[in-house]
Amino acid sequence: MPDVEPQSSQAPDWAAQALAAEFTPLPQVGLAQSVRRYWLLALLPILVFVPVAVVIASKRTPTYTAEARLMVAGLNISAPGAVQGFAGAAQDLAASYPLVIDADGVVNPVARRLHTTPGDVRSRLSASQVPSSSLVRVIATGSSASDAIQLANTASKALVSFLVKFNRDAPDAARLLAQLRAAELAYQHANAVLTTARAKTPLSASAPPTPSEQRLAAAADLARVKLNGLQADYQNELQGQAVSSLLQPLVSAQAASSDRHSKLQITVFIALICGLCVGLALATLRANWVARRRITAPAWQADDSN
Repeated sequence: MPDVEPQSSQAPDWAAQALAAEFTPLPQVGLAQSVRRYWLLALLPILVFVPVAVVIASKRTPTYTAEARLMVAGLNISAPGAVQGFAGAAQDLAASYPLVIDADGVVNPVARRLHTTPGDVRSRLSASQVPSSSLVRVIATGSSASDAIQLANTASKALVSFLVKFNRDAPDAARLLAQLRAAELAYQHANAVLTTARAKTPLSASAPPTPSEQRLAAAADLARVKLNGLQADYQNELQGQAVSSLLQPLVSAQAASSDRHSKLQITVFIALICGLCVGLALATLRANWVARRRITAPAWQADDSN
């Protein structure tokens, strides 16, 4: 019988190479090397994302912003020491006035005049103090320049009117006015009673006033003193109202700025960053995939040849 060569138990070379490849650490291609090899793939997402962002930002309806300015002026500086405290008092008032821009007394008249809703007015209206000054900024936004300008000017006028009416209807002033009128009537009545009593008394140059006349005269003097005091209090209250309501228009809104350019810049910047990140990731993945395939390819080619 012919001799049969025994089959070798040794694995073929290609199998050894494949087994060795399984335990060989795969190469890691760095970011810089990946970009140098596949720079076009790294730039491709940027070339796609940026034009798309420009188109989206261009189709967006811009928001226009207009600003009107008011000033606290006309404070009473005739009182002693008022000049020194003028700047501080004006700044304090300018800081408090913007807080009422959302009040119903401001928003509702504006909404009626512009034929819109109070909610729409509040969403597009704000006010603030110019730092370290007696100026108040009324800021309005709109879908067009004319809408923003009209809202800013209308709201600034409504704010001034509301403050004037609010302080004119102050409870202290109304209470003092009622007391003043009652005191005037009381004084007139006391004076009339005293005049009537004196008319009934016989005329005599040397005769002293009767006790009744003395009581009536004292009552009339007391009524006059009370009347003078209430007059002074009422005048002071009116002066205080004048100080707290002297918000005057300074500069009306004439033009409005658009946020189209700023939003376009932000959108393009975000698209640039996103495209750069995606491009770097794609280039790195591609470079590492090619490097690993070069290691494993010979073993599989050998397998296919057998």
